[in-house]
Amino acid sequence: ITFTKKASDTGIRVAWNDNFRVLGNNTACRWEIVFNGASCSNPGVIGFDKYEGNTSSNRHDPNSVFGTCFGLAAGTVAISTKVYPSPGYGVTDCYTGWNSALVTLEAEEVR
Repeated sequence: ITFTKKASDTGIRVAWNDNFRVLGNNTACRWEIVFNGASCSNPGVIGFDKYEGNTSSNRHDPNSVFGTCFGLAAGTVAISTKVYPSPGYGVTDCYTGWNSALVTLEAEEVR
């Protein structure tokens, strides 16, 4: 989403609701909300890691990610999501979404 941040001394509070799956054995994926293509640096990464230890599992689990990012300049901010193997784990099958399930990504400016 494209968000217009009005002040430099505020944060952007984000909420993401989706379905997430890790397929593989002893592997993990990280889902993250990024700002202008970069991780939040204040206070840190807004996301979560999901570990899978069973190769026969194919669960698409609903989950929500919430957080507030500070230190972003006023103006237009591109807010998006990305998924990748969790640090310390190799390439695996990270999946987001499920059929026609409703996915939400919301943002608001907060003090």
